[in-house]
Amino acid sequence: MWSDNLIDGFFMRWIFIFCLGFLGIVILWFLVHQNNGTVIFLMPPYRVEVAATLAICGVLFFFMILNVSLKVCFLLFNLPTILKKNRTKKKMETAMNGFVQSVKYWMQGSHEKSLSELKKVLKNGYAKEVTQAFAFLLSDKLGRAEERDRYIKDLREAFPEEAALIGFIEAKSAFDKNNFECVLRILADGRSLKEKPSSELRLLLIANKQTENFKEAFDMAEILVRRGDLDFSKRDEIVLLKAQKELVLRAGKVDELKKYWEKIPKKAKSSKEAVLIVLHHLLKSEEYTYAKKLVESSLDEIWDAEVLMHYPVCCSNSFKSGLERCERWLINNPEDPDLLRILGELCIMGRIWGKAGSYLKKSSDIKRNPLTCWQLAKLYEKTNRKELAAESYKKGLALVTGQPL
Repeated sequence: MWSDNLIDGFFMRWIFIFCLGFLGIVILWFLVHQNNGTVIFLMPPYRVEVAATLAICGVLFFFMILNVSLKVCFLLFNLPTILKKNRTKKKMETAMNGFVQSVKYWMQGSHEKSLSELKKVLKNGYAKEVTQAFAFLLSDKLGRAEERDRYIKDLREAFPEEAALIGFIEAKSAFDKNNFECVLRILADGRSLKEKPSSELRLLLIANKQTENFKEAFDMAEILVRRGDLDFSKRDEIVLLKAQKELVLRAGKVDELKKYWEKIPKKAKSSKEAVLIVLHHLLKSEEYTYAKKLVESSLDEIWDAEVLMHYPVCCSNSFKSGLERCERWLINNPEDPDLLRILGELCIMGRIWGKAGSYLKKSSDIKRNPLTCWQLAKLYEKTNRKELAAESYKKGLALVTGQPL
């Protein structure tokens, strides 16, 4: 669509020229047909009388010559500038073609050719901020430390106001080599986390996560979540890792471990990894009662066979309540072979031989497992059925080694 400026500037100019030309033609036509007008030029001591038609033609011819002369002078005056613009345009086109070719080589994995094309572009001095940054990354990838350092030095000197961007390029290079400590050192530029762009925060988040600085990683995750640049699940993962680290640090102090467990977020408590860490140290310290409650609350929320297998040890001092809890779980998990095996093990602890055999045989029918075979062997030993015990041990060993009986 035509804009108002275009109508005012373009059309009005040509309308004016058209009207002026039309008026001139009408006047000439009138004078030629009348041919009775004269123009007197007084140039003492001379007096020149010229027909009006000839005089007007002369004036028009003079203005035409003047117009052409002015245009020629203007062209000659601006010729150096025009030539310079043409050279710059050609230089930019050549540089752009070289940069595009370099990117093509990079996408094909030909990093050597890509860097060679970039060097040609750099000679033209076009878009140094982009080309030098790209050249730095390529030379770094090719292991050319001297060239890499030169490119980053040139970048710092040419663009001191872009220190943050140059730092990010260096950090990305270190990140690609899994040098996370270097990433943290480069990006520690004094700016607050809220001032940093999301691209930097992502690098810092992963670097802190890999170096187990979970508190710092969580702070970055919170900012990224608020910006909409990170999923809640990723933030919760960091919460879990932080909790696991703190639990391990308190491993030798059971009271501190239990206090910290009570304070950690609910999502961390529902994690199998965190539960197993706490459970391991509780059982090591013979804190069976607390361990039993921990397993029960965890399984009530999320059913997990790996957590369940520790339950018989937790019930060392209270197998009866443990047996009752397992039987309640069995209502919702009637075909769970692991739960049936645990029930059999608890029945052996309570010397309830009949129920133990029933649960263990049903577990073995659903899924053959060496642990079930060994519990059956233990049951047979307790009930003086040595041949059946030996046979069960053999079956369990065969399942472990993968050898047929």
